Amino acid sequence: MKLSSLEKDTIFRGNLVWMLSTQAICILPLLVKLPLWIWAVWFLALFWRIQIHLGKWRFPSVWIKFTLGIGCAGGIYVTFSGVRGVEPMVGFLVCSFILKIIEMRTKKDALIVLFIGFIAVAAQFLFAQDVIAGLYGIFSLFILLTAWQAAFYSRRVSLKQYFRIGGLLVLQATPFMIILFLVMPRLGPLWAVPVAQGKGKTGFSDTLELGDLGQLVRSPEVAFRVAFSGTAPLPQQLYWRGLVLDGFDGQRWQTAAMRARPIGETVSDALNDEEILKYSVIMEPHHYRWLFTLDPLLAARSAQLALEYDERGLLSARRPLVHKAEYSAVSSQVPLPHVAPLSDPDRRWLTRLPESNPRAVALATQWKNENTSPQAMVNRALQIFHGEFTYTMRPPALGANPIDVFLFDSKRGFCEHFSSAFVFLMRAAGLPARIVVGYQGGEYNQRDGYFIVRQSHAHAWAEVWIDGEGWRMVDPTAAVAPSRIEVGVEEALSADERELVGQMRWSSSLMQSLYQQWDSIGYNWNRWILNYDRDSQQNLFSDLLGDTSPWRVGVAFAAASFTLFAFYAAVQILRRRRPRRSQEERLIQAVLRKIDGWGYVRKPEETLGQFAVRVAESNPVMARELATIARLYTACVYAEDPASGQRLQIAARHLLKKKSPRTTKPALSRS
Repeated sequence: MKLSSLEKDTIFRGNLVWMLSTQAICILPLLVKLPLWIWAVWFLALFWRIQIHLGKWRFPSVWIKFTLGIGCAGGIYVTFSGVRGVEPMVGFLVCSFILKIIEMRTKKDALIVLFIGFIAVAAQFLFAQDVIAGLYGIFSLFILLTAWQAAFYSRRVSLKQYFRIGGLLVLQATPFMIILFLVMPRLGPLWAVPVAQGKGKTGFSDTLELGDLGQLVRSPEVAFRVAFSGTAPLPQQLYWRGLVLDGFDGQRWQTAAMRARPIGETVSDALNDEEILKYSVIMEPHHYRWLFTLDPLLAARSAQLALEYDERGLLSARRPLVHKAEYSAVSSQVPLPHVAPLSDPDRRWLTRLPESNPRAVALATQWKNENTSPQAMVNRALQIFHGEFTYTMRPPALGANPIDVFLFDSKRGFCEHFSSAFVFLMRAAGLPARIVVGYQGGEYNQRDGYFIVRQSHAHAWAEVWIDGEGWRMVDPTAAVAPSRIEVGVEEALSADERELVGQMRWSSSLMQSLYQQWDSIGYNWNRWILNYDRDSQQNLFSDLLGDTSPWRVGVAFAAASFTLFAFYAAVQILRRRRPRRSQEERLIQAVLRKIDGWGYVRKPEETLGQFAVRVAESNPVMARELATIARLYTACVYAEDPASGQRLQIAARHLLKKKSPRTTKPALSRS
């Protein structure tokens, strides 16, 4: 049966499921970021298309398409009014993709739908760039390419053949994709576009109330990962500074704004390699500007972030972190000599207290009147926390004078309680002091040698100004629960509170090993793929080409591309010399081999029909089967009748299962 020109241009009904499945796979990661009414539009479009497929509904008229388009555009305008970011454009893209599927009739329409699908796959990476997103993107491309091939078929093709074609196209494109990834100029990542910058789900804010860190520690989410160059410090030595809180209103600590300046990338020659720590941090997005480093910080750099540094030793980005970012830093392992004294305004600010907590003020004033030295006052404050105090994630409410109630009544608290009480006592005694919040410790991944710092590692400690020495770090929590610093927060808590800590718990060492393996894959993906920046590219060119001159890079790119295309051309030439037989041809050859063993040999000049006529002289029954197979083969191959292809498979397999027939005449040979 020969197909008309209209039938050849129309999408084969059996391939419509490919188009609908492809659309679903491409837009699913985008739909989860969009409002629910777009889901409703999608379900309506699917239902309408299915009704058209069943012949119950007609294709939409021009007015219906116009109404749907205006409705979606209006919905996007109302939903995203005042929103800065890519969400409105992604919503418009998804709506266009959805509505186009309703009016799709011809193969030309299918190509337009598939082209929109490629843009939708690229849009997936605006919201996620991890390993799973990368694998899902490759899978989406595989399905798109498979659907592209399916759109041009006018007969039914096996699922295996569909996947083989799509997979082959992806494999052929992968080497050239790698070449382009390595060679193309690094102008910034594709996802460096404005997205909605809401508050992060977990992480530090710029204020701290007693009890805040106890809530944060319940989260097992990763804050950042860090790898050291050379020997890594012990976990108890890792105090990751992020924020300094130096203002107190009686209930809440907050950070004061301070002018920042760009930080240098080089380290003074006064320190040798044994006295410094070099490390690289991959930071998870937390929608704030602050970054985390070890103190004292000497230098930092990042190809993705504009870094700033203030007088408190805090590193920050110029813009909030809304995507993963990497930065490298250098810190000193030895105290740095301090020269500049504390100014009078800074001293007044760092000893300022509200009129509250009279019992704590009276105790500190007594120390001050006794002319106690700064070191002695630090020791006396730490001595208070020995003995009756309890480290707990369930502290009681403290009321209007939280420091007094905590020090003299409840004596139960978390790390922010101890650091707050300590800093309050120091200020009341006349010593400048402040709270530092960040993370302490880390979970070591032995496979690739890096630390995973989670929200459950959140910690607060204190810094006290000592004249002639500068800022000294003091951790009051270590005086109450030394196991918190040496082992971890879980070991410092009672048995009934350990389940509150957001740590990863494993039923076996195998599960822990598998998790570390998976996290290692994600870490290397971030390090080598997402963070492949201009510096990484220049280093690669230097190693491979010996130089980063544009002409060398151009010649290398041209040579690699030519070699790849030459290889593909050679493969195609070899395949043409040894053409692959279609499934129908393989069936016919199997049938001929079968009856050849029974003594019926086809002459080279004979067609299948002529051969069947000659077989009829000795075996009319088998001749009828052979004639049927010949007719189905002609209809399938030359008339492109998909139904004949299925019947051909049934008839051929039926003949192949038969045993040697009993003939009434001698078997036929070529002579």
